[in-house]
Amino acid sequence: MPVRNGAAHIALALESLLDQTFGDFELVVYDNASTDDTFQIVSAIASRDARVRVIRHERNIGGAANFIHAAEQTTGEFFCWAAHDDLREPTFLATMFALLQSNPEVALACCAVRNIDPDGTMREIRPETASLRTTTGTNAAQRLRMYLRETPGTPFYGLFRTKALKASLDALHEMNALSAGGPALLGSDMTFLARFLRDHGFAYAPQPLLLFRRGGVRHD
Repeated sequence: MPVRNGAAHIALALESLLDQTFGDFELVVYDNASTDDTFQIVSAIASRDARVRVIRHERNIGGAANFIHAAEQTTGEFFCWAAHDDLREPTFLATMFALLQSNPEVALACCAVRNIDPDGTMREIRPETASLRTTTGTNAAQRLRMYLRETPGTPFYGLFRTKALKASLDALHEMNALSAGGPALLGSDMTFLARFLRDHGFAYAPQPLLLFRRGGVRHD
């Protein structure tokens, strides 16, 4: 979980991950030199749950660089980015893991996404994932055509096979270089996903297991 100044929502985001029915994971928070109470909030939660670690950057390295850093540091077989203001339904990880286990040829599992307001009020299911399907038996051109119909960014927060993810990080490095180390360029997630899906298949669950908090929260 890369974060900078996420004190308003990060406790709820962490609890939604710690409440997963699939509990065999490590949750690492990369605090990008926050100037609010983010570090203290996460440290308190980490003191109560051994699955949580917090690593604090002494200076702001930029939001995109923090996301890249988190992926590069992981050592597990599977990896998931998490935004500090979003929530997961309790079966998110179990469902994503089951999709990868039952589709060994794919490298990313994702799901439908529901919007929530800044105060947590549930809203509509985001329509841009409606055209997504599990890509078993498709080629690169077919995968890209399907993805580019709507180009959703939310699969970025699905569950990746780490080996495939790390082999695809050049796309994010390129976008970060174009941003000159500042805030991530608009559409960086979609550019990365298009490049990733050129080389790898993905699996899709139609249940809205990721709750996306609207309101323009930034990660830089």
